[in-house]
Amino acid sequence: MKKIAIAFFAIAMFFGEYLSPAVTEAETTSAEAKSSWKPLGPFGGNIKAVISDGKGTLYIGTDGAGVFKSSDLGKNWTPVNNGLEQQPFITSMAMTSDGSLYAGTKEGVYKKEKGKSAWSFLENCPKNWIPAMVVDKSDTIFASVWGTGMYSSNDKGANWDNQSEGLAIPFISALVITPSGVLYGGSESGISQFDKHMKQWNHYGLVEEIITSITSDNKGTLFTGAWGNGVFRYDGKEWQNISAFLGTSFVKSLLLGKKGEIYAGTEVGIYQLLSDDKWENLGPEDNVIITMLNDAKGNFFAGSTGNGFYTRPAGSKTFETSNQGITNYNITKLTSMKEGDVVGTYFSLFTLNKEGVWNELERQIKNIRDFLHVDENTLLIASGLGIYKGNPYKPDTIKLTSGETANLSITSLAAAPGGIILAGSDQEGTYMSKDQGESWVPAKKNLTNNVVHALVTDKKGRVFAGTNIGVIQWMGEDQGWKNVSGALKNWSVKMLVPHPDGSMYAGVDRQGVYFKAEDSSDWEKISEGLTTKRMSTLAVAPDGTVYAGTQGGLFRWSAAKKSWTRIGKEIYNPIVQTLAFRDGGKILAGTWGGGLFRQE
Repeated sequence: MKKIAIAFFAIAMFFGEYLSPAVTEAETTSAEAKSSWKPLGPFGGNIKAVISDGKGTLYIGTDGAGVFKSSDLGKNWTPVNNGLEQQPFITSMAMTSDGSLYAGTKEGVYKKEKGKSAWSFLENCPKNWIPAMVVDKSDTIFASVWGTGMYSSNDKGANWDNQSEGLAIPFISALVITPSGVLYGGSESGISQFDKHMKQWNHYGLVEEIITSITSDNKGTLFTGAWGNGVFRYDGKEWQNISAFLGTSFVKSLLLGKKGEIYAGTEVGIYQLLSDDKWENLGPEDNVIITMLNDAKGNFFAGSTGNGFYTRPAGSKTFETSNQGITNYNITKLTSMKEGDVVGTYFSLFTLNKEGVWNELERQIKNIRDFLHVDENTLLIASGLGIYKGNPYKPDTIKLTSGETANLSITSLAAAPGGIILAGSDQEGTYMSKDQGESWVPAKKNLTNNVVHALVTDKKGRVFAGTNIGVIQWMGEDQGWKNVSGALKNWSVKMLVPHPDGSMYAGVDRQGVYFKAEDSSDWEKISEGLTTKRMSTLAVAPDGTVYAGTQGGLFRWSAAKKSWTRIGKEIYNPIVQTLAFRDGGKILAGTWGGGLFRQE
C-alpha cells in the first residue's frame, strides 16, 4: 500500500427534497454562511500540463482541480485557482516573457498576470477546448481551438486572429515551435507547417497518422508521436519510424531536453532516445505520462494520468511521486467504517483514517461505483471489473467474488429481504447472491432493461432500481421485477434515494429531480432553483435534509420554499458526484477531479 499524507481541495454535489430540517430556514442560511469547505485529498490525479518560470517555480494544470504552484521543485503544491472556479479542467498551459500565465481549458483561455492573484477569462478567444498552446520569441501566443482551428494573439491575449488557412481539419492536438522559430501542428491528418509570411498552413507529411505530440532537436530535426505507431523522425527528406526498440507504440508526449536529448512519454513510462532507434526506459513503471519538463539544472518533471506528478532530481536515476497538496482525484463513491472513511475513485480505492492519513490500495480495483456494508468489518465493492469483498483497512482480506458478475461493470448494490443481495450492471441487468456476496447468479426475471443505474432499499425493506426506461421494484425471487415507473416511464433514472419518512427521490438524466410520497405512484417534479438538470447524486442527511449533487454544484432542498438553494460555492470543481455525512451531519462531498471536501 502507498501511504499518502492528507491534503486539501474542493468539490460540488447534488441532492433532493422534502422533510423540513430541525432548524428554521433563516437558521439554516445563517449556519451555511458560517460554514466552510476543507479539501482533504487524496493526493495525485491527472496532470495535463507543466510549465516553469525559469526561476525555480513550477505550475501544473490538472483535469478538474485547476492550477497548482510549487516553489520547491514539486515537493509541495498550493492551488492558484481564484477565477477558475467554474472551469478547473486545464488542458494546456503557456507563459509569456513578462511572467503571465495562460491556461487552456475546455471552454477557452484564462490569463493570470504576474503578481496578480486572480485569473481572467479572455473573451475574444473562441470558447472551446484548447488542447495546445505555445509562445514564440516575440511573445505571440498560438492556441489550438478544437473544431475551429488555430488562433494567435500578439497583444498578450487581448485580441485573437484566426490562423487556420490551409489546415486540412480544424482539430490540432499538438504544437511546437522549433529552436529556429518554425511552428508545426499535429492532427489526425498528420503534420502541418505554418508559413508566417503567407499566414497559412502546408502539409508536411504523415497524413495517415494520428499525431499526439511534436518536438525537434537543436538542429531542427522533427520528432512526432503517432498514436499506435510510436515515434517518427524527419531528417528533411523523409519520415522514418524509429520505434523498433521503444517498447510501446502509444506515445503521449515528446520533449527536447536542455542538453538536446529526446524523451518520449508513453503509456508505460518515459523513454530516452540513445541513438538512431535505441531507447532506454527511465521509469516510472507502468504509468501513462502526459506531459514532461526538463529544467536547466537537470531536474526532470513529469505529469501522469492517475498517479499525479513525478520528479527526478538532477543526478538521480529514480522518479518519485511529488503530490503533496495536489487534490485531483475523480471521487466516485464514499462510505464510512469504524476505522474511518472509504473513498472510491476511478483509478483505485483509498482509506482515510481518523488521524487524517490516506492509504491507497494497490490498483486492482478500478472505477468504483458503489459500496454495501455486509457487517461492521466487511464491504461489498461494486467496480468496473466485478464485485469485491473485504475490509479496505485490511487489504489482504479483499478478494474478487465469484459467479457471473466477474469482470462485469457493476453499478449498484442493495440488500433485499430473505438474506438476498442484489447487484445492478450497466449492460447485463441484475444479479443476486444468497451467501453474503461470495457468489452471484442472474436475477433477471421480468427485467425489461439491462441498463441498471441504481439500487436502493427503503425503510420497509423493498428494493427499487433506476434503469434506462424508468423504475422497477424487486418482488422476490419467484416473481422477479415489476415496473413501477409511473410518470418516469421510458426515462433514464440515474439515481434513487429513499427518505426516512417513506418518500422517494429520483434523479432523472437531464430532467432534474422528482419526488413521490410513501406508497404513492405519482412523481412530482421538484427542480425549481437548480441551475442545471444534469444530476450526479442525491442524498439524505441524518436530519432528513435532502441534497443534490449536480454538474453545476451542490444544492439543498427547502420544503418551505419548494426550491433548491446552491451551497458550498467554495468548492470550485462544480461536478459533485457523491455525498456522505459524518460528525453530526457534516457533509463529505466527492468531485469529478477535485478530490474530497468536508464541510467545516
